[in-house]
Amino acid sequence: MIKSKDVLVVQYGFRRYECRPIFSQPLSPSSENNVRKFERYLQPGRTSVASWLGHTVIGRDVPILYFKKMSDGGLQLVATGSSMPPTPPIIVKRAILTGHPYRVHKKVVTMRYMFFNREDVIFYKPVQLVSKQGRRGWIKEPLGTHGIHLFCTY
Repeated sequence: MIKSKDVLVVQYGFRRYECRPIFSQPLSPSSENNVRKFERYLQPGRTSVASWLGHTVIGRDVPILYFKKMSDGGLQLVATGSSMPPTPPIIVKRAILTGHPYRVHKKVVTMRYMFFNREDVIFYKPVQLVSKQGRRGWIKEPLGTHGIHLFCTY
């Protein structure tokens, strides 16, 4: 497993250098702002976004190779990808949000007392939420002025 902030060797074009990328989830299609959820590990078989401060890549969709240094001095290929526009993302680390379920109807849950203003609900809208029981979902819309929101599961 590769943790966020582990040293990786990045190569694109003729450039090859070391960096410590932070992994996050890609943006959802319904994302209104540039908020991504932080991931502690690079999960095998799942798409992730690696962000780091480094040299600028000129061009769109430039192929990038990620290597990990081995103990014998060699390099092992761990991931491949392509470049994205150099806009700085907002990466949200794991936060524990608590609230009280107000109404449950099929796959839609209305929560109370999780947020106390409408702007916070809109900020966390593109981030996937996970309950203690493992249910996953997204915030669909804020209700009212004090941040009551809908939590929809698939």
